[in-house]
Amino acid sequence: MLAWLVPIAVFWSLAALYLGGAAINIKGGGGGRQTLGLLLLFASYLGVYTICGLALTGVAGAAFGGIVFPVLIASISIPLLTRVMFKLVGVSVSRAD
Repeated sequence: MLAWLVPIAVFWSLAALYLGGAAINIKGGGGGRQTLGLLLLFASYLGVYTICGLALTGVAGAAFGGIVFPVLIASISIPLLTRVMFKLVGVSVSRAD
C-alpha cells in the first residue's frame, strides 16, 4: 500500500507544474468544472499507473515494473490526459499563443 504514495505525490507536483507553469491556456467553465477536471485527471493518472503497473510487473520486476516505469509512463501522459479529462467537463486546454 505504501507504493501508492509515490504516484500520488508525483502527480500533485507534476500537475501543479504543468497546469500552473506550462504555456497553456485553460478556458471555459468555472472553478467547479476546473476542479472536477483536475479530479478526473487525478483518477485517470492513477488508472494509467495501475494498468502499466499490472502490465510491467511481470516483465521488469517488482521495483522497476511496479513503480518506476508506470510512474514515468503516467507522468509523460499528463498533457494528453489533461486535454481529454478537461474536455469531458467542458473546459478547453490549448497551447498559449
